[in-house]
Amino acid sequence: MSDIFTFCRQIFEQEAMSSATGGGQKNLSTNWLGLYLIPIPCPNNPKKSLEIQTEIVRILDSFTELTTELTTELTTELSLRKKQYQYYRDQLLTFKDGEVEWKKLGEVCEFKNGFAFKSSLFKESGLPIIRITNITGSNVDLSDVKYFSPSDYARGNPLNYPVVKGDVLIAMSGATTGKIGYFNFEKTAYLNQRVGKFVPKEGVLINRYLYHFLLTKSDFIYVLAGGGALPNLSSRKLKEKLLIPIPYPDNPENSLKEQARIVAILDKFDTLTNSITEGLPREIELRQKQYGYYRDLLFSFPKPGEDAA
Repeated sequence: MSDIFTFCRQIFEQEAMSSATGGGQKNLSTNWLGLYLIPIPCPNNPKKSLEIQTEIVRILDSFTELTTELTTELTTELSLRKKQYQYYRDQLLTFKDGEVEWKKLGEVCEFKNGFAFKSSLFKESGLPIIRITNITGSNVDLSDVKYFSPSDYARGNPLNYPVVKGDVLIAMSGATTGKIGYFNFEKTAYLNQRVGKFVPKEGVLINRYLYHFLLTKSDFIYVLAGGGALPNLSSRKLKEKLLIPIPYPDNPENSLKEQARIVAILDKFDTLTNSITEGLPREIELRQKQYGYYRDLLFSFPKPGEDAA
């Protein structure tokens, strides 16, 4: 159980930050600290004061417990959904001998490397660049994206490296090596060096089928990149060493139908997982705002010299 000083401390920290001076390292004056006022309800009636403090703590504790309970429940649900998706993905993409033909990735898919954008020419607005840091392991995150202007590049044409909705990308080096990213945005972005884009051959391979399959091969791809502290993925090795199962290889129409059937099932599980992944931070933020609102309301006592509302 918290006490009233816990909640006073939270308000104190907010006010202290706004009152501190200095640049990178903030400082509080001892004078400010000595004059800081803490609200004590009914100071002339200790019994009533403690009763009021206890009730405030009870209300605020209830909001804290609700937020903690919700976070735990949603996190557990998210973990279960991820396991469910992985189970069905592994089942649907595991085939018996003769059911499929295992082809080298390069036989059914082209591969495109990114453009050598210069970090010194990055901008805060313009056309977006997809870097390896934007690849999450399942999707592409544009919350931290850099931009460029085509007019800054006299040599080469960065516009020849577009990324459009539905493209499947892969990080080729660094800490995110081997991670897959599905680009699910309406706007066009552009591919930076060390980010690769898969280009499935039309009528042979469905992009989304490739995406789900690649998620089962993250460990293999990492080993293929050399592992260790400085992994570096070669597009040549990727196309030659990675084998992908193609159902009904001699019947393109049936092959695409079977791929589409598998995709439809896995997309349902993927959607269920992403709905919680995206909703969890938002729900927690709303609960925290709700807690903050009632905390401030319950501590809105009139200060000396002020009339009570």
